[in-house]
Amino acid sequence: MDANGVFFEAIPTDFWSAFLERPFQNCVCCQCDLPQASAYVIQKQFVRNEVVLEMAICQACRQELSESFSEETRDRIGKKLAENAQNSASSHRSTEYSLISPADLLHRFMNRCFLCGRARETSNRYSLTGLFCGDQIAVQYSPPSQSPVMVCEVCEKGYVELLSQKTRDTWERFVEQFLGDPPESEVNTPHDIPAFF
Repeated sequence: MDANGVFFEAIPTDFWSAFLERPFQNCVCCQCDLPQASAYVIQKQFVRNEVVLEMAICQACRQELSESFSEETRDRIGKKLAENAQNSASSHRSTEYSLISPADLLHRFMNRCFLCGRARETSNRYSLTGLFCGDQIAVQYSPPSQSPVMVCEVCEKGYVELLSQKTRDTWERFVEQFLGDPPESEVNTPHDIPAFF
């Protein structure tokens, strides 16, 4: 673990591409070589434990996408995250997490909702998001955020409601351009917008 409380582990298979059946190799936008990138994010959405949307995006492209979201959306989500951090007694959580082994912390982050603590196994729909460097996942808890993050459907819907129409439209264009249409029976706009992207 480094001085900032970050440690690195091998990428769990849950963060591999389900469609390629191997780790992601390229950014969905610019096609850069992810193992050589300084940092990148993987986002996956599941319905009944089946992947319905997945992508890996380098930090530069992710930043560009995030900046294209409305200021209103960024402000609302920032305030909500800060509020959740206060409500969850994050200082106590930081102390608790410092006593857990890196492997157990990674398991906890991937299997409990970041916001409400709901178990992944009891969630019909959920998303997983993580930060990666080369061929490793970064595991970090620094309020109001952490990596990786699992978010249950109930909590994600609460965040989706904070998104402006401009942000929803931007996300839909991004999906059409880079990801294609997800199966209509599985993903229903606007709930397919990742709140923790």
